[in-house]
Amino acid sequence: MIVSSNRGFKAQEYIRSLPIKQPKPFSTLFPYASPLALDLLSHLLCFDPAKRIKAEQALSHPYFQAWYDPNDQPVSESVSLSQRSSYFFTSLTDAIRNLILGSRKWTILKA
Repeated sequence: MIVSSNRGFKAQEYIRSLPIKQPKPFSTLFPYASPLALDLLSHLLCFDPAKRIKAEQALSHPYFQAWYDPNDQPVSESVSLSQRSSYFFTSLTDAIRNLILGSRKWTILKA
């Protein structure tokens, strides 16, 4: 079940409280899109992250066949959730610090 993969209890509760709806086919929403584009879109917008297509898989999808060269694609190493969280919070802290210092510099320059 998709809900069981979510970590937060409140998130699970919220998702369970949503009404069940039948998905609208992408072909209805995007009637002029090619079948390959619709297939790629359905893989990219999969709700369950475990089933969602990865970047490397998306680039090798037939929709990108004209531009994809497997010999010319950089591949990144996997990053753990703790590494991503650490990077995010470090980046966020730096961004907030820059905003604060930037506003102080602006105040000093204005005065």
